[in-house]
Amino acid sequence: MFSQKNRDGSIREKYKITEKYIFLFVGRLAPEKDLDILYEIIKKLPPPLNECVHWLIVGDGPNRHEVNEWEKKHRNITCAGYLSGNELAQAYASSDLFVFPSSTETFGNVVLEAHASGVPAVVSDTGGVVEIVEDHVTGMICKARNADSFTKTIAAILENPATLDMMGWKARNYALTQSWSTIFGNLLLQYEEAAFKKANKKTIIS
Repeated sequence: MFSQKNRDGSIREKYKITEKYIFLFVGRLAPEKDLDILYEIIKKLPPPLNECVHWLIVGDGPNRHEVNEWEKKHRNITCAGYLSGNELAQAYASSDLFVFPSSTETFGNVVLEAHASGVPAVVSDTGGVVEIVEDHVTGMICKARNADSFTKTIAAILENPATLDMMGWKARNYALTQSWSTIFGNLLLQYEEAAFKKANKKTIIS
């Protein structure tokens, strides 16, 4: 479902996005997603750089009204609300960077969805997302609940745009190794190896 093939102009057209880059957040709009840090990141990114970025926020939840207020105050923020199916896939694929400051994720499936769409991610250094993002390879890892760490990292990426393409390509390749068939295949191999070692051990002892 998630692939670069879904990248087209429909998202830009729908939300009237004219900035060069689209930075995406997908998740429940609730305090545990560290939305306060996300807003700090947006505000602290230096104006010359922020003028090149449109922040697309996808999701719904108890803090939706708060995010709607951000949208009213900043012309480069769009709160798209809850998206699913092809529309969600297009949002991922049409973005250039996935920004996810949440420090409470047990896995972070949205990060893997971004990777599958060829989009690198900037994430916190706590929680399950660090098992997905390889620092400086498929994205960047920043200090949790530290907006300055995220801002400096994003600024560095924008100053070297080629980094986005390279990390996006590697992110996509990583995601391809995480299909259920591949995961179960590797799990079965591990079981077979364990069973083989156990059988050999019994043979040696006897």
